[in-house]
Amino acid sequence: MITPEKIDKNNLVSSPTEENTDTARGVKQKGTAVTIMGKPVEDDWFIIYGDTLDDLHLCDKVQLKGADKKSHDFLIYGGQEFKDRVKEDFSGVKRFWPVLFKTKGGRAGIWNVNKPIAHFGTKNSWLVSALNIVQLGQSKWMRIKANHEANINDCWVHSHQESCPPKEFEKSYLEYIIEAWGDYILTEEGYEGNKLVQDHLDGVKIKQVIKESKK
Repeated sequence: MITPEKIDKNNLVSSPTEENTDTARGVKQKGTAVTIMGKPVEDDWFIIYGDTLDDLHLCDKVQLKGADKKSHDFLIYGGQEFKDRVKEDFSGVKRFWPVLFKTKGGRAGIWNVNKPIAHFGTKNSWLVSALNIVQLGQSKWMRIKANHEANINDCWVHSHQESCPPKEFEKSYLEYIIEAWGDYILTEEGYEGNKLVQDHLDGVKIKQVIKESKK
């Protein structure tokens, strides 16, 4: 388990690459003492950590089937050699920003927002919308609601910003990330003996030769 005093930013952030991916989701946890994982709920006014997008770390994750037989995202934490190995083992990784937010009620959360990429010249509108909200939410209290007809997140800016609480976070950004991801973190130390990883790698990748069909 990664403890706050051992957190190393360099082991967390993603390395520069041209490869990106879509969609990100988390599991909301209950209770008031935990950092919730997931996007803010529709009736919550919230504000986001940092002044610009550069203040948020771009990280890597992979998906594994857990002991409950459901697929879960796992944060990759380690040196560049380890990250390269995981990328090779899983044929790529997903890149995302762990967006730290705080509600007017004082609860902190991590909203995982993937970096939008273009598919056939078009980017995922949900992700583009989320990224717009993240950057606006770093300076304004707001709330959001999914608009499934337009495939975006509608947002409202609080009309009385001066009446909202000050933008304060009790712990460091890195501590919130590690707390929110909890046991769903892949590290160099536990990678070799991780049963979920071994189950995923229990096979041999077959090289395919694709022949062009004659029309």
